[in-house]
Amino acid sequence: MDTINTSIKEVALDNYLITADIPDVHANEQVSYKLKVYNKQNNHFVSNSKISLIILEKKKHHHRRTNHPVTYTERVRLKFEEKKEESKEFVFMYEYDAKRKYKLNFEIISIDGKDFEKPLNVIAYHQID
Repeated sequence: MDTINTSIKEVALDNYLITADIPDVHANEQVSYKLKVYNKQNNHFVSNSKISLIILEKKKHHHRRTNHPVTYTERVRLKFEEKKEESKEFVFMYEYDAKRKYKLNFEIISIDGKDFEKPLNVIAYHQID
């Protein structure tokens, strides 16, 4: 059985602990990103949330200047607005068609039915080989 290497991004926001599982993947393979939200006070999983995964790709620059800022352009926006109670994670599926570095922005609009004034952002970077 093949094992999949996964990196974990963990962030504490307000009263919540958010973990994102980011598995190693190659171009032309489907990847499954898993996001879990816990209430820090009672350590329970939180459902009833609105979350999007925005995948941005690193823009290729034709000029190799050292002071040129790294920029990313939005490639896709995956929305997840409901979660079944029995599931303990939000799952986003995507298949990359190009080898490059991507920026992952898990944009959290609401948690546990509570809308945020401004979305909370959990950022991670993912190199696709």
